[in-house]
Amino acid sequence: MATFENSEFKSAIVNCFNRAILCNPIEAGAYHNKAAAYNKMGDRRQGLINFRKAYALDPQNANTFYNIAQAYDEFGHLNLSLNTYFKVLILDPLFQDAENSLAHLLVQLETFSTYLERKVIAL
Repeated sequence: MATFENSEFKSAIVNCFNRAILCNPIEAGAYHNKAAAYNKMGDRRQGLINFRKAYALDPQNANTFYNIAQAYDEFGHLNLSLNTYFKVLILDPLFQDAENSLAHLLVQLETFSTYLERKVIAL
């Protein structure tokens, strides 16, 4: 795992995570770590794909589900993100980062809603 710690993310994906998946294709942690490496490299799409695989294998992992919510948020899928943050908090009601992200998203949605209301009134 040293390659992941040393920011050699491509090497970590090929030499660590892909090998781990080949050895044990139902190991959710390998998919989770592979997704995190893709995110560190800036490839959010591959990150989301692998987080979804990890979640399919371990649907009780709130951290993996939180990362999926973050990806939805980054891709602008606000309804999916909102629903996913709520589900994270059902899995782990004390997940502070999920609570903070949800609060931030709700403020964004309220601001957008207020903007739309004012625009309609102005017309």
